[in-house]
Amino acid sequence: MKAYGLCVLIDEVALQTIDGPEGEVKVLNNRVVSYVSKEKKHYIDITAWGKTALIIAENFKKGDEIFIEGTLSNQPINPAKFGNLSDSVITVESIAFTHGRRSKLGGGGL
Repeated sequence: MKAYGLCVLIDEVALQTIDGPEGEVKVLNNRVVSYVSKEKKHYIDITAWGKTALIIAENFKKGDEIFIEGTLSNQPINPAKFGNLSDSVITVESIAFTHGRRSKLGGGGL
């Protein structure tokens, strides 16, 4: 399922390098908040790979607005402990710059 929207990075931005089958790969994991209204917000984990991860790491920091587009999926949360619970994750395919630091969001979330 495709997902997109304006959100705010809520964790420190940290780029990681992992060993993949074809060499080193850049990956960035973070959590965003999307404001649906003043009273309602959604917290969603995001993962970006390769060049997209590098662009986010070089240009954004905790608290910055970012427009993301990607694929929404559910990943199980420790099935032995929590049973069938899952967490929503967006694999980021593209991003768009906004006006930088967080402004007053009026809705229009993921």
